[in-house]
Order: sequence, then structure tokens, then C-alpha cells
Amino acid sequence: MRRAESVVREVAEALRSNGYDVVLREGEPFELIASGKGVTACIAFIDKGGGLSKLSVRPGCGSGLSVIDCSNAESVKECVVRLLQILEEWAAGAEK
Repeated sequence: MRRAESVVREVAEALRSNGYDVVLREGEPFELIASGKGVTACIAFIDKGGGLSKLSVRPGCGSGLSVIDCSNAESVKECVVRLLQILEEWAAGAEK
């Protein structure tokens, strides 16, 4: 399994374990559609030189964008934590 696929699967599992339904769309870039807790988001994986560089996160899979820089992250888990924080903030905003 390529490194990028491994990272995508690790992020998908982390999202699932935090209560999100996840659909994987393979292509360039890989994209996950995560839904749960009142929010849906499309998450694209930007791969530079064989490693995860950034996560592009779009609320509702529409316009608007948050980018998580993962190039200096110590591990994929660090990027996942930041991703979950963004999704939780969006979910809190949707509840209001």
C-alpha cells in the first residue's frame, strides 16, 4: 500500500472512531466525505513528495475552505486532531 493510501485510511479510521460516517473517493487528490454531528465536510489530501503536506477541508462540500498545514506535523495524528477541532467548531456553529 502506498504511503498516501495509508495516511488516508488512518484519517478515515480516526474520523469513524470519533462518530463520523466516512466515504472515500479515490482520485487525485484522495478525498474523504465525513458526515456526522450535524456537519458534512469534504477533506482532500494534498501530497507533496510522498508525504502528507496539507489537508483541504470544505464545509458542506461546497464553497469555503480551511487548510491544515501538515508539513511540520510530528505525525498524522496531529493533523487529525486539528481536523477534528475544525469539524467540532463547524458542528457547534450549525447547532446555533
